[in-house]
Amino acid sequence: SSVFAMNTAIAKAATAGIALVGLRNNCHYGAAGYYAAMAIDKNMIGLSMANDIPTVNAPGARGSIMGSNPFGFAAPAGKESPILLDMATSTVAGGKVFAAAALGKTIPGHWLVDADAKPTTDPTLFSHAASLTPLGGYKGYGLALIFGLLAGTLNGAAFGRNVIDFNKDDKTMTNTGQVIVALNIAHFSSVQTFKRNVDEVIRDMRNSRRMPGVERIRVPGEQSHAIWLERSATGVPMNDTLFKDLQRLASDLGVEGLPTSD
Repeated sequence: SSVFAMNTAIAKAATAGIALVGLRNNCHYGAAGYYAAMAIDKNMIGLSMANDIPTVNAPGARGSIMGSNPFGFAAPAGKESPILLDMATSTVAGGKVFAAAALGKTIPGHWLVDADAKPTTDPTLFSHAASLTPLGGYKGYGLALIFGLLAGTLNGAAFGRNVIDFNKDDKTMTNTGQVIVALNIAHFSSVQTFKRNVDEVIRDMRNSRRMPGVERIRVPGEQSHAIWLERSATGVPMNDTLFKDLQRLASDLGVEGLPTSD
């Protein structure tokens, strides 16, 4: 449905210049940047945001009260790789905590707090009463609140604790909300001029004076774009735990599993 929403926004922005599409009665929509990036090939700027299941605590509070409420932004460039920002409003995305737990690793102490809001390095607590911390304290909290209102409340979707956690209840509708936005660059300026100016901005960032030991100044999306090109050609690396879980899921669903590498 989020793909349909961005395609709808792109079609409307082609004539209106800007289009916003809201969704309710939705579920986990994956990577925010994926939908934002759909606008790039249409010479548009894309934005997406979502109201997620409650996994994040508010500063000074105990327990999860809102989602990691992710945000995606994408803008085309000329000769440079496009700008693509995909971020959670929590210090780290919950998937990284689950990944650390699956690999038996500890996590940095500022990622997660336990039921008493005390920092913990144990990622396995995330499946119980632990909460992700908001990015930058009250700043991430504020962003999560804004994105939650735009994606959830504005669209008649649930907000915060009213969003059903599908990991714990797979029968009740989660009712997450999303907002998808497309901005048609041609309605604001010359597309060629915009792309040339984005290239200039990127080069200004990259040519900044570097600190000792820093090899390169990157802009959002540059590294992920390079990885996407590499893995499109060579494949996606996967740890054994995730591979076995996917194979078991495929078997349970009666579908073909992933091929094993030689």
